[in-house]
Amino acid sequence: MKTKKRKFPNFHGQSLIEFAMVLPLLVLMVGGVFEFGMLFMMNHLVQNAGREGVRLAVVLPNLEENDPRVISRIEELIPNNGIFSTFEDGITNNGISDCEVNDQVTVTVSGTYSFNILRIIGIDNIVLSIPTTMRYEGC
Repeated sequence: MKTKKRKFPNFHGQSLIEFAMVLPLLVLMVGGVFEFGMLFMMNHLVQNAGREGVRLAVVLPNLEENDPRVISRIEELIPNNGIFSTFEDGITNNGISDCEVNDQVTVTVSGTYSFNILRIIGIDNIVLSIPTTMRYEGC
């Protein structure tokens, strides 16, 4: 008995296998874009909070190191949720002891962002430390 040769070969399941091979790369790529977007947003919010903190610090009389007035202002501007929790412990500012003409105030906001999706390829955490400096005007 002679077998009949098909005009088109049978490719059942080939597209499923190709999809299964491409899907992890696609998920990793979309997840990476999402993670870096979150990191960019976090950097932007923390940087703005540091700017507002240093703006307050430069006009305060008797500015102390790690002044609670500055720290509370920055904490108001950082969202109160899990991804920003490490930034609330990393707020510092230098104090002014002798008020001189060109004294500088530096406010530093630092914390750790933990990646979720990119842990698959070994990227766990990144430390963001954002210092902001202005001239002290509280003399």
